[in-house]
Amino acid sequence: MQTARLILIALTFLSASVALAQGLAVEAFTPLPNDMTARTLAPERDANGGLTALIKVVTAESGFEFEGGSLGIAKVEPKTAEIWVYVPAGARTITIKHPQLGILRNYAYPVAIEAGNVYEMKLVHGELDVKIKERIILTEFVMIDSEPAGADVYLNNALVGKTPFRVEQPEGRYEWRLERELYLPEAGVFELKAGDRQRLNITLKPNYGTIEVNSTPENGASISLNGIKLGKTTPAVLDEIPTGEHNITLTHPWYETQSQKVVVSAGVREQLTLSLQPNFAELTVTASPDEEVYINDTQKGKGTHTERFPPGVYRIEVRKAGHTPASRQLTLERGKNEQVQLTPEPILSNLKVLSTPEDADIYLNGKLVGTTPQILRDLLVGDYELELRKAGYGSTKQTVTVKEGQTVEVNLTLASTGSIAFTSEPSGADLYINGTYKGRTPYTASDLPAGSYTYELRKEGYETLSASAVVDAGKTAQIYKLLSSSRKAFEPEMVTVEGGTFTMGCTSEQSDCENDEKPTHRVTLSSFQMGKYEVTQAQWRAVMGSNPSHFSGCDDCPVENVSWNDAQAYITKLNQQTGKKYRLPTEAEWEYAARGGNKSKGYKYAGGNDIGSVAWYSSNSSSKTRAVGQKQANELGIYDMSGNVWEWCEDWYGDYSSSAQTNPKGPQNGSYRVLRGGSWYYDARYCRVSYRFIISPDGRSISYGFRLVLP
Repeated sequence: MQTARLILIALTFLSASVALAQGLAVEAFTPLPNDMTARTLAPERDANGGLTALIKVVTAESGFEFEGGSLGIAKVEPKTAEIWVYVPAGARTITIKHPQLGILRNYAYPVAIEAGNVYEMKLVHGELDVKIKERIILTEFVMIDSEPAGADVYLNNALVGKTPFRVEQPEGRYEWRLERELYLPEAGVFELKAGDRQRLNITLKPNYGTIEVNSTPENGASISLNGIKLGKTTPAVLDEIPTGEHNITLTHPWYETQSQKVVVSAGVREQLTLSLQPNFAELTVTASPDEEVYINDTQKGKGTHTERFPPGVYRIEVRKAGHTPASRQLTLERGKNEQVQLTPEPILSNLKVLSTPEDADIYLNGKLVGTTPQILRDLLVGDYELELRKAGYGSTKQTVTVKEGQTVEVNLTLASTGSIAFTSEPSGADLYINGTYKGRTPYTASDLPAGSYTYELRKEGYETLSASAVVDAGKTAQIYKLLSSSRKAFEPEMVTVEGGTFTMGCTSEQSDCENDEKPTHRVTLSSFQMGKYEVTQAQWRAVMGSNPSHFSGCDDCPVENVSWNDAQAYITKLNQQTGKKYRLPTEAEWEYAARGGNKSKGYKYAGGNDIGSVAWYSSNSSSKTRAVGQKQANELGIYDMSGNVWEWCEDWYGDYSSSAQTNPKGPQNGSYRVLRGGSWYYDARYCRVSYRFIISPDGRSISYGFRLVLP
C-alpha cells in the first residue's frame, strides 16, 4: 500500500509568525521599441475599439490587482515570470494591489503611453514568511473513471465533479453514484482507508436506442422527431434517441405528410419505413427536338418533356417555326400519369428570286437550290439566309422573310468591286495602299477593283508593317494587325518626377491615421523617374520567362504573388538586359510621387479624394486585379498608386523622425520591408497615400506587386 498522504489543515492557529514587505515599488520602467507584441503578434482593443499599449510587469509573485484610473484596464493576462497588462493609449497612472505585499497607488508613467507600443515594468517588494502550526488528518486518493467519460460524480449525495475524477479525501465510508444523460445511473459504497486508495472503473449502460428511417416510393423526405425538424432526409439513421415512445413525421413537397409512432428500447435499432402517398400527377409531352413545349404559356424546353404538376387543369401547346401550333387542354388527377403527343402543321409559301446579271446561283441557308430568275415554292414561312453567287462578281447576301399567303420577291444586283477593312493594335496607325496615304486605322477602303494590293502600317514607336491583300468583287476583306513596339517590350514606361520638398506622414487631409504615420516631417528629394504603371505580367514574363501571378492570363494586369526578394531578382535581370539601373522606390520617393510631386493638390488618395475614380479596391474590384491604367491618373500622370496591388518599397521599416531629411533611405537594417498603396482586396483606408504596411522580405501574397524607379 502507498504511504498515507497528509493534508495540512489549519483548524486552530496555535502559533504564527509573519514577516511582510513594507510595500511595492517600481525598480525600472522601460519602453521596448522593437517588441511587436501589442501591434501585430497579440494586439488587443480597448472599450472604444482603439489599439491598446502593453505593459509587461516582471515579477515572480501572483495575486496582483491592477487599476487604471478613468481609462481603466483593457485586459490582464498572467504569463511565466511576468504579467501582461493592456492599457488604453494616453493612460497616465496605474495602481497595483496585493493582499500581502501592499499597495502601490497612482504610479505615474515616466513616458507617454502610445497605442501599439510595449513597455517593461520591474517590480520590487519584500518577502512573505508565514509559519503556522497545524494538526494532521489522514487522507487517501479516490479515483473514478467511466465509459463514456463525463459522468456526474456524487459522494454522499453531493455533486463533486465529473469523470475522470481524482480527489484526496479523509478516511471514512462513502456512498457513490454516477449519472450521465442517456445512460442508466450506477451506485455503490466503499470504505476509504489511509494507504489503500480507492479506484473504480464503471461502464455505464446506455438508456437510448437507434431509429433507421426510410420512405417509399422515394427518399428525400424531411424528418421531424416529436415535432422538431432534424435537418435530415430519408434514408437516415437517428442515433442516441432516449428510450420511450416517439413520433416520426415525414414531409415531402410532392407527397402527403405521414406520421408514425415508434417505441425505442435501450440498445435496440428500430427499422421504420413510411409509405408516402403522391400529391401530384406526372405529365409527359412527346415532341421532336426542334419543337418547343409550352405548359400554361410557360416554355419548358425543346423536345419531349416530363414534369410533375399539382392536380388541376393545364393547357399544353407544341410550337415550331413555320408551323401552326398544336394545343390541348388536360385535367391532371392526383397519382395519375398522363402522356400527350401533339404535332404542329406546316405553313407553306413561295419566294421569287431575281438578279442583275441573271444566271446567278441561288443558295438558301447555305444550300444550292437553283439559278436566277426562279420561284422557290412550298417553303416554310420564316426567315432565310439568301446568297447569290456568279463568277466574276462578288457574292451578295440578304435575309428574307417568307410570309404566309403571298409570294415574296427579291431582286439583287451583284457587285464588281470590293473593300478592305483595316484595324490595328494599337489603333491610329497611318495606312498606305500601293504607296498612297489613305488615313489612320481603323479604316475601310471601299470601291476597290478586284485584284491584289500592297499596304503599309506606320506608327511612331512601332515597327513599320508591310504586306499584301486580295480584293474580291462584292466582298470586304478584314485585315487585323498587331504592331510590334520598336522599344524593348519589358522596359517600363517612365514618368519624370521633378525634385522638391514635401511634408511626409499623416497630414491634415488624411484620416484614420496610424501611429507609425507620425510624426510628420519635411523631406527634400532629388529628381527621379518612376514607372507610369505597375510592372505587368507580360513584362515579368519577358524578363523571367515565367509568371507567378494567381490572376494569370491578363498580360496588362500587374504581376502579383511576388516577394520583395522576387522583385530584386527581377530588377537584377532587367538591369543586365538593358544596361540601366532600375530599382524599387524609397518610401519617401513613393509617397512624394503618389501625392503628385511638385504638382500635388493635397489629395487623400493618389489622384483624387474620390477613391472609386482613382483606385481598384475591395468595393469595386470584383475580388481580382485589373489591367493597369484604367483608373484616373494622379497629378503626374502616374496610374494605380492607390489600389490594384500593394507596391514594395526599397526601405527597411522603421519609426519616423520629426527632423528634416534629404533623400532618406530608411534604416540600415530591420526585420520588415515596407509596402504602400493598398490593393484590390483591402478597404479604402489602406489606399491613403500616407498608409504604411509591413511584411518580411520573403512574404508573398496575391495582392503584392511593385513598380520601378530610375535615378
